[in-house]
Amino acid sequence: MVIDNTARGSGRTWREIGAFAVAPTRGLNRLLTGEAFAVHQNPPDRAPDYAGMRLDMGLRTLGEERLWRASSSKPFLRFSASYGDPFREPMERPFDHFNFVFQMNFDSEEHRFGQITGVGYLHGAW
Repeated sequence: MVIDNTARGSGRTWREIGAFAVAPTRGLNRLLTGEAFAVHQNPPDRAPDYAGMRLDMGLRTLGEERLWRASSSKPFLRFSASYGDPFREPMERPFDHFNFVFQMNFDSEEHRFGQITGVGYLHGAW
């Protein structure tokens, strides 16, 4: 979704740099084959049926404590992203759908990262 084959100029350059950061191997292949500089139509499946992001903030507790009775509550920030429709039939290519979740906990050195999860479909059959 970052790459736009119809773009030109500095907008195109920044998109190629961003795409390289997301997928370095693909970015290198695009540079070596000249695809990074070729202006042509985008593939029809460039944009997924669904793509979304979510940012949550809140309080958490450690152990068995309940939030409303906790002696100390800790703030957290969670980012999640979802790409592609998980119910689309058939799944044609790897990563037609994936989810990513990253949670950062504050005021807790030993539990700084609460969650880092990436899940994607590699193959599907119906």
